Amino acid sequence: MIEPEYREEMRLFYRRLADFMSERPELFEELNYEMAFLKELNMPDGDKRNIVLDWYIFDHKSKTLSKNLLEYFIENSDLDEDTKILYSGLKNTIYSIFEVKAIRMGKEMKAYDMLSGKEFSIKDTSITKHVIKGQLVIMRTLPYKGDFILTGRAFPFPLQSSRILKLSLLSAKNEKKPQRLTPLAICKIFYTQEKPEKLPPPERFRLICKECSLDDSYIDEIIQRTKEQVENKGHFNDIQREFMSRLRPHANFDIKELIKAHMDVWNGFIKGHVEKGPFEIALISAGMTYVQQVVNPMRHKDMGKASIKAEKAFEDWLDTKFDELDGSTPKELILKEREELGNTVKIIKFSIAISNLAPGEETRKKAEEVVNKAMQLLGENKPKEAIKLYKKHLAIVPKNHVAWLNLGVAHVLLLDKKNAESCFRKALEIEPNYKVAKNNIRILENATENDIKRMAEEYRVQMVNQGKRKTLNIKDMHDDMYEQIDRPAIS
Repeated sequence: MIEPEYREEMRLFYRRLADFMSERPELFEELNYEMAFLKELNMPDGDKRNIVLDWYIFDHKSKTLSKNLLEYFIENSDLDEDTKILYSGLKNTIYSIFEVKAIRMGKEMKAYDMLSGKEFSIKDTSITKHVIKGQLVIMRTLPYKGDFILTGRAFPFPLQSSRILKLSLLSAKNEKKPQRLTPLAICKIFYTQEKPEKLPPPERFRLICKECSLDDSYIDEIIQRTKEQVENKGHFNDIQREFMSRLRPHANFDIKELIKAHMDVWNGFIKGHVEKGPFEIALISAGMTYVQQVVNPMRHKDMGKASIKAEKAFEDWLDTKFDELDGSTPKELILKEREELGNTVKIIKFSIAISNLAPGEETRKKAEEVVNKAMQLLGENKPKEAIKLYKKHLAIVPKNHVAWLNLGVAHVLLLDKKNAESCFRKALEIEPNYKVAKNNIRILENATENDIKRMAEEYRVQMVNQGKRKTLNIKDMHDDMYEQIDRPAIS
């Protein structure tokens, strides 16, 4: 069985990469910016981190490095030739959305790549226990010693989401767009499976019609005629009767769903009925994150000039092509979505009042400085001093679940089981899907005094070896990917 050997190799790979990145804080600034593209997705922050980090390591051309991080790491790290050859093989990974075709539980599965149309036989002992035939999964596979193996985190979709996801992917294929997973593509997939009604009405209508065997050209004709009827103040009855007479309904067909989808298309062509689409909301959020990074109000005496600079930075950002957006600009994608929603407004402009934002930004920076110092003290085995700073930080940012967890770690170092468990539970209360906190609580519940001493000692050894805050953050990003030794984890 090659998987245990492979897993150990990957643990070592991520450990080395974490150390390498910890010496280059500018990479974390870039990585945090990439997170903004998934900010609006309704999913745990840890999952967002893992998605973005996985893409950033293997697929993204970093602006900071002028090349891919994996490639730069291989060229510039102190690795022996055999290891460099092994890691170079990671460049051949395939990151895609797969349909599970067959399973040998605990051994392997056959998976069909929905983007390339290729089928793979993948050796795996873990995910094969958690998926079933017909399920769609976002995952990364790579060739390893003659076999295909999974690496990183897999994201299975509920089986009931498969129908609409398959149709969405088929639609993208018909449009002959680049077939690769970027943050934009992942956003589209998650919006589709989580809340189908978030799709632009014409696309939602198109997918339902395709399920009932209507072809693209006829669907386009119906949408165009709907628009003309709205403009001529006509009625929708005749159009609906016509296209419904041509349907070939499937077993799960819901006529109410189709009528609602068509009415959404109709209303989309009526002035004043259009709301912002999900991608416009996500992109504007990412743009504002960028503006906050490049315009520091503390460096401007004149807040009016700072606001003008911020607006200019935002306009420039809108016109910048991004690899994350499949080579498109945010403006192009926003206008395209507006067109699909029937929104004819072509101007994208926001008034940014720096004077109103400055106090919040200053407070945020102060809180960040405090928590950074607290993490440093924790790494230096000074838990009492760290606790004081964590409490100061949490007075400013009480909903920071990571800070609550690390405050619990500080109490473990002081052998204070009661307060440690209380902090871990507070972290879990804020972020119910926080697996690190759940694991820590599970371990502490039945821990003896000797167990606590052993945990504290293991922490001290771990922090001496890992040292820097950024390394600990990278480790946290991969806690869910690989099996960890049975002790509470640091975020």
